[in-house]
Amino acid sequence: MQQARAAVASGGGPQGAQEERQCYEDEELSFIEPVYATRTAMHPAPKHEMPRRTMPAYMAKALVEDMLQMDFNPRLNLSTFLSTWMEAEAQELMVKVAAYNMADAVQYPSAAEMEKRCISFLAKLWHCPDDDFVGTGCVGSSEACYLGGLAMKKKWQQARRAAGLPIDRPNLVLSHVAQVCWQKFCVYFDVEPHYVDVTHDCLVMDPQKMKNHIDENTLGVVVMMGSTYNGQYEPVEEVDRALEEIKKEKGWDIPVHVDAANAGRGTPGLAGLALACRSRPAAARTSAGNESCLPPRLVAPLCQLGVRFDFSLPHVASINVSGHKYGLVYCGVAFQVWRSRAWLPKDMVLTVDYLGKEESNLTVNFSRPGAQIVAQYYNFIRFGKAGYRRMFDNLFAVCCHLAAKLEETGHFEILSTGDVPVLAFRLKPLTTALGLENTYNEYE
Repeated sequence: MQQARAAVASGGGPQGAQEERQCYEDEELSFIEPVYATRTAMHPAPKHEMPRRTMPAYMAKALVEDMLQMDFNPRLNLSTFLSTWMEAEAQELMVKVAAYNMADAVQYPSAAEMEKRCISFLAKLWHCPDDDFVGTGCVGSSEACYLGGLAMKKKWQQARRAAGLPIDRPNLVLSHVAQVCWQKFCVYFDVEPHYVDVTHDCLVMDPQKMKNHIDENTLGVVVMMGSTYNGQYEPVEEVDRALEEIKKEKGWDIPVHVDAANAGRGTPGLAGLALACRSRPAAARTSAGNESCLPPRLVAPLCQLGVRFDFSLPHVASINVSGHKYGLVYCGVAFQVWRSRAWLPKDMVLTVDYLGKEESNLTVNFSRPGAQIVAQYYNFIRFGKAGYRRMFDNLFAVCCHLAAKLEETGHFEILSTGDVPVLAFRLKPLTTALGLENTYNEYE
């Protein structure tokens, strides 16, 4: 009987049962053999099909570690958009809560409370006019942007239906420096993108050009607080002012979603980085003891004064930010905040009742990790405003040092403006013997 069961399990009759027993014997022996002396080590790691037999945990770990040897060291990855270092205490907390699922707030109420506190911290930083704000945690800023975009689309549809107008051609105004998630949003949710062109002399949205793309079908305007080209902030305050003019002229009340995944807005022009480098220490010293002077955002609120991009502007309806960028948490956390509940359509908040208790759910993803939420709360209370400010000032100092060294070579043109500690540069065009410029693309 035992042999028959083994044969059924292996799917190969008596011969299969014998092979299965041999596998178990080999497995037992492998526990006392060196990793690279085992039979498993003589074969490539499984690639196309799940292996039939098991292997000891230490062998599986060795195979995985060997594969990871080919990967780049994250600490040396200067092109990443993510945090690649966290304190040991934060990493320990993340390991302890690695099994947490933020979709199940009933089972993990403390983690859910930490998420609410993080949202409140951000809403206060972003000058919410009152306590009627609402927000949610996300797995990344792409998800947060989808939620912000969907809320604007649904609000536009509601207003059009109420006025007896068609809703078949919604459009979204954004510049070409917007992150690719906005292109995805337009494709996935049937929205026509109206792109505002940028030029070498102006690598961000021009508010006057933007006005030419606005019409009655515009559900909103997306403004980037950190261009994907060079990190430069788009002029949210000027965009807000232009939309107010349109409202007075046309009666169209167009909202703004601020994609602050990277931070805020700052000094325009290619000389901005050098200016930021010269003024940064003085600005930091001036604001160090004056909490009331801190403007909103994550980088901008703590290092750059006089920058307005948040809920202090009347047309800004929602803002998203990435915790895994300047929130200084490992990949997998972002936040979306609306200035008031009036800007969040009620049908976007769903009720889930099969996890032990009725819960409200406002996400695109359902299950999402709790470890990053816990780590973000840790960072907020661990560093505080002063700690974040010092770290950002150090990042700016490193950025300015690298920019200066690149400029000294005479071969590179600095494109960064000093808004965020991002260094964008390109090779200078070379003049050939015939007097023609030899240009390079961004990958050369």
